[in-house]
Amino acid sequence: MKKTPEEKRMKVLTRFLRRIDRADDLQILRGQAHRLLSQITPHDLAVAERELVEKGYSAQLASQLSVAFLLMGTLEAQGTGLKDRLPAGHILRLVLAEHELLLCFLYDLEEVVEQIDCKEFLSDNSTEFMRLSHIVEHLYAMAEHIEREEDVIFPCLKQYGWTSLCLAAQRDHEKLQDDVDSLLRLIGAFRSNKQGEFKLRLVTLTESFCTRAREHVQQEDRILYPVALEVIKDPQVWKKIKAVCDEIGYCGVHL
Repeated sequence: MKKTPEEKRMKVLTRFLRRIDRADDLQILRGQAHRLLSQITPHDLAVAERELVEKGYSAQLASQLSVAFLLMGTLEAQGTGLKDRLPAGHILRLVLAEHELLLCFLYDLEEVVEQIDCKEFLSDNSTEFMRLSHIVEHLYAMAEHIEREEDVIFPCLKQYGWTSLCLAAQRDHEKLQDDVDSLLRLIGAFRSNKQGEFKLRLVTLTESFCTRAREHVQQEDRILYPVALEVIKDPQVWKKIKAVCDEIGYCGVHL
């Protein structure tokens, strides 16, 4: 029986994911991934993942191979950094700039937490504590960034079928916001905690939050937004997205 176009795409894609797992020649795979990415749909990718699981792959490995495929395809398409390929004022250029701002805050947070951990005595009037509070306030204000992604950009991308990528990013957002809330509560309860306990909790929270935040930014910068740029070709759609985002506001403008 003759295979349908969808069945042919799924077979090619499944075979390709298995080649990634075997670690075939990376340069060849990247070029082929870019060409294949323009031909497949999100549904094809989901079906290919299920096919791998049926063949004995773990669900986690199948998902990782899908992400690797998307990463290969989008990186090959970029050539240069994603931001450098966008016109000034493009909403994704602003989003990526906010990611860079977040990375700066993460560096500052780690730096001040290290200083606090080495300090023999800490008061809520000390320079380090006030700097810590200020940085965490900036991180809390990043909620506007998340709101624009989830309320404006992600729904549009979901219309093109990439729901799974958006849902993964939204799960990360929830964890990141929980981390920031925990930091705020810890700072607010400073006087009621022993300094040793405060420092230990602060170091632990900071390490997990910064690791999670950097991985999330990398995931969006290297996979989610390159995919969005590939599938949303109409400039008018991006202009509409930016118009709504302008109404919400941007991180750092009022800080």
